[in-house]
Amino acid sequence: TLIKLPAMTDTHRPDLSSLVGLSTYLADPTDTARVSYLRKDWFQVTQQNILWNWLPERFGHTVQEVSSTRVLIYGGMGCLRRDNATDLCTELVRLDDLWELDTLLAILGNNPFKEMDLSPRLKGLSGQTSVALDGATHQIYVLGGSKSSF
Repeated sequence: TLIKLPAMTDTHRPDLSSLVGLSTYLADPTDTARVSYLRKDWFQVTQQNILWNWLPERFGHTVQEVSSTRVLIYGGMGCLRRDNATDLCTELVRLDDLWELDTLLAILGNNPFKEMDLSPRLKGLSGQTSVALDGATHQIYVLGGSKSSF
């Protein structure tokens, strides 16, 4: 599932710029006078009814924003083998792939996933974190992570 977060302008979020606004927001939720604010402009993309080639499912990966519409997804653990009867994962594999997700392409109905070429190819990691470098280079540092099994 992909979700595009709403823009920060023209929002329905509560005004917390004053003590009165904060007190109202933090009031007892059972108070009938309390106003609930819903987020708007959410855009959810699901795998159903879409013919895109989705990146392999994973956990323990890192995701790093590199622009206002693009994120990079690296590594983690994926499923190598599944049980035919239960469709449960029976063997894990450490992933060494890098994917770009472009949310603007998803909103326009195009395939937002693109596997990036890594040269040299890094060994797979899981449990790592990353930080984006300043500038328009879209470079990231990947820090930590584990190469061994859990």
